[in-house]
Amino acid sequence: MKSFILKISIIAGLLVFVLLSCAERDRLNPIDPQNPITGGRPQRLRIYSDLDVIVVQWDRLDLKGIQGYHIYRSSAVDSAFRPIALLPPDSSRFIDRGVTFDQIYRYFLTVLAGDFETPSSDTIGIVPGPTNIWATDVYNRRIIKISHDGSHEIRQIGVDGYPWAIAYDGEQRNIWYSDVLQNRIYRIHQQVAESIFDLRSGDPIDLALDIRNNRIWIADQILGRVYAFNRQGQKIGEKGDFKKPVSLDFVSSEGSCWVVDAKAKNLTKISAGLNPMGQISNFVSPSCVAVNQLSGECWVADSSRVVRIDLKGRIRLSIERPGSFLRYLAVDSELDHCWVIDFSFLANQSRLLCFNNTGEQLVQLSGLSWPTNLKVNPYDHCCVLADAGSGRVLKISPQGQVIGEVSGYYYPRGLFIEF
Repeated sequence: MKSFILKISIIAGLLVFVLLSCAERDRLNPIDPQNPITGGRPQRLRIYSDLDVIVVQWDRLDLKGIQGYHIYRSSAVDSAFRPIALLPPDSSRFIDRGVTFDQIYRYFLTVLAGDFETPSSDTIGIVPGPTNIWATDVYNRRIIKISHDGSHEIRQIGVDGYPWAIAYDGEQRNIWYSDVLQNRIYRIHQQVAESIFDLRSGDPIDLALDIRNNRIWIADQILGRVYAFNRQGQKIGEKGDFKKPVSLDFVSSEGSCWVVDAKAKNLTKISAGLNPMGQISNFVSPSCVAVNQLSGECWVADSSRVVRIDLKGRIRLSIERPGSFLRYLAVDSELDHCWVIDFSFLANQSRLLCFNNTGEQLVQLSGLSWPTNLKVNPYDHCCVLADAGSGRVLKISPQGQVIGEVSGYYYPRGLFIEF
């Protein structure tokens, strides 16, 4: 008798467990309002802008009875959320075309299922603009495309080699990048990567794209050469009497190029035909050059000072000791401002500085860890910075505030502003 009662108790317990388990599984339905995790709200909305297009993405629900997804939007012009699209149940993204630059757009979605509409998802927003950011993640072997606001990743492209310097040719839709480990120059066209040039034992440390003059300039710091290619990938020529060219930038109005030679401690100007046009030798330890494309003047980072040089090669300004190791710089051509990285090997000790054309310091941003590059966005005058120590790409306002950030990278280095 006791054995029989024990068996009945076990069976009853199992039935209760099964019933409770079924009820619990019912609550795992993500659009069930009683779901303890989702509360019935759609999850994992993502957003990015690509020029005048905004893309909203979500995880498609594989559930019976779903009739579709309702997209709601508000904007700076109309702050009220209004339904703008009803998408079929197999959808996982919505494309909003023809949006206006510099206006905030916000979105949420709901799910229509049976006779009810779910609570709204979290709201996401973005400010589109006429530029995109291209970056390289060297050791993850990826090129990253980032929205104008600097806060949303558009996509990643896995590539051959280890991408270092990068340029994007918007007219021909080509991506150029150098590989400093396998020592090659690549071009990506229509998602197909092509090795344009093999430097073998060289080291293509820098690359600059001059669309106006149909030139790709490349500095090889190991072999001591500067190469010129056209945008079709044909080699135009080379100049090989440098000791260690580490940085270069073109003067678009002339078709010329300034080259920093770190070992010779000089700055050399070469013509479009790779002939010498002039040289400045009174440097301590030059590391980077950037050209103002409106005035033709260039700025040079030289150890603990920054100098501004006119088209004739005369030093017009020297900013003495704003930092101890001024490693990289970039120029805002319209405002004639110079952004400079004061580098430190210690974590969180590097700084970002900005000066006007009289040498007045306008910005100081501290707390950077191993910054590797920076570029100026010519549209909104923000500075975009690759901070390898923290694995981030940052967008910094002209006032020195971080207004955009994308993180999770291994070693971000190359930067280019598509405009």
